[in-house]
Amino acid sequence: MYSNVRTILVIDDNAVVLEITRSTLEQAGYRVSTRDRSTGAIAAILHERPDLVLLDVNVPNMTGDSLADVLGRTRAARGTLVVLHSSLPANALRMKALAAGAHGFIQKTGLQSDLVRQVRAFLEHDSLGAQRTARVVADDEGSSSARIRVAVALDEPLSSAPTSSRPLRSSSASPADSDRASGDSVRSPTDSARAAADGSDSAGSASAPPPVRDSGTMRVVLPTALFLDDDLTVLTGYRRALSSEEVIGEYLTSADQALRRISAAQPPDVVVTDLVMPGMNGMELYRRALELDPTWRHRFVFVTGAGALGYVIEFLRKVGGRALDKPVDISRLRDAIRYAATGARIFRKHSAQG
Repeated sequence: MYSNVRTILVIDDNAVVLEITRSTLEQAGYRVSTRDRSTGAIAAILHERPDLVLLDVNVPNMTGDSLADVLGRTRAARGTLVVLHSSLPANALRMKALAAGAHGFIQKTGLQSDLVRQVRAFLEHDSLGAQRTARVVADDEGSSSARIRVAVALDEPLSSAPTSSRPLRSSSASPADSDRASGDSVRSPTDSARAAADGSDSAGSASAPPPVRDSGTMRVVLPTALFLDDDLTVLTGYRRALSSEEVIGEYLTSADQALRRISAAQPPDVVVTDLVMPGMNGMELYRRALELDPTWRHRFVFVTGAGALGYVIEFLRKVGGRALDKPVDISRLRDAIRYAATGARIFRKHSAQG
């Protein structure tokens, strides 16, 4: 299935960033596997043979640049592009990439298209991979000069990338057969639910059962919630504050991706969305969701830090709702999700009964 698809291994200890990066690259047509730690990464690289390894710099145990240096000294791994991925300033990243013998770096920015563009640029340069590998292997084992030359050559065309230190944004879920080595999953639905997240469900696929957990003498159905915000720190805050025992969370920073997720065969129970975002905002997403299914009227939870803006006030007045103010009171958010999820299950039950 993946014979002609370029493969990427992403290593990052932030589970939300990991999920977002994977989703963005998968939607661009790459096969992506992930790890949330550097431990065991070398063995995984030698086993999986990815075309490119995207390394977060600040990973516990062994930093990304240290791992890049080890990979550069591992002859069997020299056919793989190694790229540092961090929100550090460009100059600092450039120095780390050169010192470690990485093939270059990509800054974490708020632009999904920028990440894809730069990854594509590295892989297109690597279409000369046979020549690059031969040049590296021809060097003496202790020398990293060839790797440094490659790092400079690949980095220079990317020097115009935005220098924003804001973290990477965007996300959805992986294909059912994606090789996930991460031990810290952002969410844990079944394989078919993961396929639904990227809209890849086939018409004949079986519906996945709702996530459940044991609670003493009863089985509790966990609600699924899609969290949408263009600020990664907000999404990370949601993930840390809401226990996996109370909600199965998915995290996105693109309303376009959220709309595809809502349109999937197995949509989430609830959407928690910021109202004001670049591109399609939460208000437009809500309007489009209602066109697909009127029951979304009761399954959106609005969040905003711009509640004083006139058009936000007017939107909330028209829809007869209210928004939770940022920073969000987690107890109120938890109650809102629970209420909306209960409504979603009631609507599904009535729909099934005709």
